[in-house]
Amino acid sequence: IPALLIVVLWTIISTPTAAMMESNGEDHFVCTTGGFTGTPGGLVFFFVLVAYAVLVLGFGAAISILVRNVPSLYNESKLLTISIYNLGFLAAVIIPVFLVVEPFNPFIAWIL
Repeated sequence: IPALLIVVLWTIISTPTAAMMESNGEDHFVCTTGGFTGTPGGLVFFFVLVAYAVLVLGFGAAISILVRNVPSLYNESKLLTISIYNLGFLAAVIIPVFLVVEPFNPFIAWIL
């Protein structure tokens, strides 16, 4: 529910708008952030959402470490830990790759 609240606030405060940009001699509509905050608002809300996700993953990692000695019938901490590390690794790789690729080829960034 907090992530949904962040996304709803993001949409209300930093409303997505279409801007005309030229690429290879052709004009294209590109989605940008507008609203009350302008362009920086989109980045701020993006990093707020990423920080929330990191907080939730960190909490999950802490819980999986604390319950690792539970009897084996109820022990799913190894599966949770692998899942959390997998999500953390993907986030640490995909977000920087997206930010690097997006100025050069927006289509590949969209696929990511």
